[in-house]
Amino acid sequence: WAYVAVILMVWFAVELFLDRFRNEDTMGTWALFVIALGTPLVIALQWYVVRGQVRVWYDVPVYLFLASFVFGLAFTVTRDYPWTLVIPSTLVAAAVGLGVGVLVNPTLASAFLSGAGYFVQTKVVTTIAEDQLPGMSQIILSFGFFTFGMGLAAIAYLVWQLPRRRDLAYNLIVVWVFAAIFMAITAARFIFNASPAFALVSGFAVDQILVRADFVTMRRTYRSLATGSWRNALRKSVKFRHILAVLGLVFLVLLPNVWWAVDASIPFDLKAQYDRQIGNVLPSFLRAPGYNPSGSSPFYLGAFGYNVPKASEYYPAAWEWFAKQDADQPRELRPAFLSWWDYGFEAVDRGAHPTVADNFQDGFALAGQFITAQNETEGIALLAIRILEGDFRTHRPTFSPGVLAALEGAGLTADIFRNAFLRPQDYVAIVLADPVRFGPWAPDMIAQNAAYVFLTHWITEHLNKEGAVAFYHAVRAATHWDIGYFAVDSRLFPISVQNTGIFYAPVKLSDHRVLQIRDGRVLPLDFFQVLVTTNVHPQPTPVQQIGPGEQVQSQTIQYQPAFYNSMFYRSYVGYSPTDLGSANVTEIPGIGQSLQSTPPMPAWNLTHFRVVYRTAYYNPFPNPANHTDAWRAMNYDDATRLQANITAGTIKGTVDLSPTTSVVNGVVFLRYYDGALVNGTLRAGSSPLPGVRITVTDELGTPHHVTTTDASGHYSALVPFGDITITASVGPTTRTTLINSRVLATTKLHVTVDQAMRAPVDRDADGLPDWIITRDLESEARQVQGTAYYDLNRNNVFDAGDQRAGAPTITLSDREFAYERTERAAPDGTLLIGDLPPGTYAVRIALNGRTLAGTDLGPNPVSGPDQDVSVPYSIVHGFSNSEAGDAIPGASIEFKDETNGTVIPTLSQGNGSYRVGPLLAGNYTISATSAERTSAPTRIQVSGADQALNLTLAPSGTVAGTTFFFGTPRPFATLQFQSAADPRTVRTITSDVDARFSVGLPAGEWFVNGRFYDATRLYAFLGHVTVVAGGTTPLSAVFGDGVWVNGTVRDPSGASSPQADIAFANPAGEVWLRTDSQGGYLAFLPGGFYDVEAFTRAGAYFAPVSLVTSGRRDVTLVGSSNTVGWKAYRDTNGNGAADPGRRSRAPTSICGMILEPMCSSRPRPRATSRSRSSPTGPTRGARPPRDTRPAPSRRRLPRPCNRSRPSRSRRSSCRSRGPSSWGAARSSTGPSESPPPRWEGAPWLRPRTRIRTAGIRCASSPAPMG
Repeated sequence: WAYVAVILMVWFAVELFLDRFRNEDTMGTWALFVIALGTPLVIALQWYVVRGQVRVWYDVPVYLFLASFVFGLAFTVTRDYPWTLVIPSTLVAAAVGLGVGVLVNPTLASAFLSGAGYFVQTKVVTTIAEDQLPGMSQIILSFGFFTFGMGLAAIAYLVWQLPRRRDLAYNLIVVWVFAAIFMAITAARFIFNASPAFALVSGFAVDQILVRADFVTMRRTYRSLATGSWRNALRKSVKFRHILAVLGLVFLVLLPNVWWAVDASIPFDLKAQYDRQIGNVLPSFLRAPGYNPSGSSPFYLGAFGYNVPKASEYYPAAWEWFAKQDADQPRELRPAFLSWWDYGFEAVDRGAHPTVADNFQDGFALAGQFITAQNETEGIALLAIRILEGDFRTHRPTFSPGVLAALEGAGLTADIFRNAFLRPQDYVAIVLADPVRFGPWAPDMIAQNAAYVFLTHWITEHLNKEGAVAFYHAVRAATHWDIGYFAVDSRLFPISVQNTGIFYAPVKLSDHRVLQIRDGRVLPLDFFQVLVTTNVHPQPTPVQQIGPGEQVQSQTIQYQPAFYNSMFYRSYVGYSPTDLGSANVTEIPGIGQSLQSTPPMPAWNLTHFRVVYRTAYYNPFPNPANHTDAWRAMNYDDATRLQANITAGTIKGTVDLSPTTSVVNGVVFLRYYDGALVNGTLRAGSSPLPGVRITVTDELGTPHHVTTTDASGHYSALVPFGDITITASVGPTTRTTLINSRVLATTKLHVTVDQAMRAPVDRDADGLPDWIITRDLESEARQVQGTAYYDLNRNNVFDAGDQRAGAPTITLSDREFAYERTERAAPDGTLLIGDLPPGTYAVRIALNGRTLAGTDLGPNPVSGPDQDVSVPYSIVHGFSNSEAGDAIPGASIEFKDETNGTVIPTLSQGNGSYRVGPLLAGNYTISATSAERTSAPTRIQVSGADQALNLTLAPSGTVAGTTFFFGTPRPFATLQFQSAADPRTVRTITSDVDARFSVGLPAGEWFVNGRFYDATRLYAFLGHVTVVAGGTTPLSAVFGDGVWVNGTVRDPSGASSPQADIAFANPAGEVWLRTDSQGGYLAFLPGGFYDVEAFTRAGAYFAPVSLVTSGRRDVTLVGSSNTVGWKAYRDTNGNGAADPGRRSRAPTSICGMILEPMCSSRPRPRATSRSRSSPTGPTRGARPPRDTRPAPSRRRLPRPCNRSRPSRSRRSSCRSRGPSSWGAARSSTGPSESPPPRWEGAPWLRPRTRIRTAGIRCASSPAPMG
């Protein structure tokens, strides 16, 4: 009735102005208006008060009436004043009052300006299709072409006559007709309202045509002549104007309007049927050339019409189902329905449930906010806010005691909500000023949306999801109001660039940013973009960047993260491309080309909403292609039962259950639930299983909650109502179901709506509410039973040829989740490990101080066969030979396990062969002795495969002596003998109870070091000894105060240098170390002075140090940049020089030599010659690198003598070790005039250096030397 009221107000304003211009009394007009409009307002007041709708629909008409009342009163009491004074004064006062209204109550001021939205489009009106400006062809054809023209002409005539007529009824008719037609031209929905007005003015125009045609005179003339010949009378009375008027009215008014009326009366879904009948009736010469009777679109009909919702369509079918829900409650107390406002009246009338938003556009802001909410917590907060808003309206200006208690219990301040509901306009500036906190919003944001946004963020900032659920539960309990259903349908969904639906409407009216593009579409750019290619932009470009005149070649829709995260999308489609592992794809699952194989799953992974209705279709014909009009929409549950009957053969037909169908042409209803709490423990036998994924799914297979068992196997899961499945699984996750690849246990339970809504009921009297449920999960318990053994015959079976592995500790670790069991086998190797869930397990074997990796296995059922555990091992075999290659039988061979110090002895056979095993992976030192022969200790690494190792026994000697501690024999002291020829060869011996020791070693030079702690004090020894073949070399090891030194060796770039050689040397002896994987080292030495040298292939280092106290010393290598060349020659005249013409020695005769400078009065460092290019010219702060070739090819010769600094020389004089002496001439690659490089702390290297070959036999020919 507001339409009538607005028309009356317009008439009243026009009448007031006309009367004042005419200087007539307006008292009667004013009184008539007050009675005509005030009476229905008074009568309707009671209804609006009882229904609580005063502030919804009643208040604005009342305010408009009061404004009109004051306006008329002002004109009435000033009737004696000239209108030139009254009218301007009144208009100025109205403008001032309107300005104040904009500041005080913008909504009310907007209602005054827009005539309650009837004359000026508001933001809401811009989203209503029927409120948009109709096309001129639409409005003309709606009334008929000639009728429309006559109507406009009649209106112009009536308005022209308005000042000349002093008739209130005439003025009222003119104002009504003018306003009605004006509104029909501005909004399509007013075309129906304008029909009576057009009929009236068109009838007036027809009357004027008949009057102007003078049919009265024609009738009089005909009657006067009718006594004679009727033909003559007709000829005399009928004029051309009469014929023209009749033909015009018949063909321009009557026939077109009758045809369009018949067309409009036929529903659209029947037009094709009637259209074919019309085509069949017409003769062939009257049929249109383009007419196709078999076409699906009508040809003669279709200009107008309507759709009648049929029960077989998806929303009528949904309303029928919805009306049956919650039937045990009165309609007004049932859980409310939430969707876009278009469906509000149907939800109330057909669905029999209250609605949050309706076709009066009440609640549109809350609906838009919920549809676009970015997560479930925001959505739940909005539901609570809406109920708080209703409670505040009921108990204004505060809340009910129950709601205040709920706010206090949630830790939320009631004043925050009270202020937002009282003055929402204050929050527009707050929200727009902080886009980081609240996000980007439209600059013309309305106050109601600002309040919702502020309060939503306030709740989500103070409460997590479960806190918001508990708060919503408390608010519902306090008010007995519930918003329980949310529905979305295909008309809302922007399924393609050609069909973006009406999704823009809730986006725009929730005050998100939108963009009006040139073709009239509204683009919600934060939710999706339209990308186009044109003749100017060949690459996809946002449509808003396309200039006028560009030719569009293609269009695509690009969904944004805000769209995928919205409650609308999560409810309707479910997972996003990112959830499916396709982060770079912006398509809709089940619809987009790349995601077509993954159908939508509405409410996927929503913890507090589940699908209760989803459109499916049934066709009673097995061949639906021939019966496309027989499809009938229904709930998914009903369609599932029909499918079961079809499969059983009891009925015929076809069922379409695909979720894609419900997205393209259907509706989805979701039901909110707080969630029942299921607690339990997952076990395999008696063992709890930690780290297992627990997934809650409903009857449709939709996951709703995911959690993980804790260290005790315990879980807590929120479950919806219905027949629920709880699944425990491990392994890779299936993205659609959120269930892992290996299912350990499942359980099914039925949860009632009361349980899911956490009703405070304890029917089983266990002291806990029924919504707290206990349900343990049991995984199948399997076991591993068998024997740990060495598979000596390599046949993967424990049989007579194998050896039991003693008592290893076996650990089984599941490959797919953090679960392991550890058991120690019996001394005979037998083991039993139970309570294992099915799966694949990694095997770890702890034995003899090491941990080994076994072969993966899967446990068997309890009654299954044994599963033996094979312990990985290696066999080392070879021969013991002399230097001449002769076999040495009966050699005593020892394998020392470096992991635990165990010594494994064996004897070589008559042919010198030996075989040792099984050996566990690790490092072993191998030595062999026979009479006066011994092998150099050899260190090998056993890693699984068998190894062959031949041992060469060379003449050896014995080192014997006593370990002393400051002159006192020290028993049980450990000494380490390190070969000077190969520092990696080490023998370790421990003195006996009398502090005596004796060890056999291959002949040669050996460095000796040792250490021990007395309480916390370190003592160390360093020395060297030369072992003589067949002899015994005495050694007294005197331990003194020791120091430790550690650090990191770094290469020239500063990076740590693993496997670098580092040595500490002084006249007493040397200690050679190799850095670990981090470049670190640790040495124990007697205190004193040392030369420190370190090297890798990347660089070298040399420096003298004083080690008095323990500490850290990092070493940085210096890169080499020069090379030094050498030439070997025979010094026949003994002058130490390569004389001109003297023949050079063949390069292959020199290998593995140590080059040493000739003795001089200054100390010189040692140099080595190992290849054609050796390090140059020593760089400052570095020494030439040591030879890094395998130890057997390298020999060491004595160092050069050093007479000036004994601490840096091992001997006091230069000695030759062989029968001949050879010289070598050095040539540097650097310029001869440049000063030679200098050693740090060392003298110049002389140009000529003597080589002492010492009669060494080369193991292999080195590269030629310069």
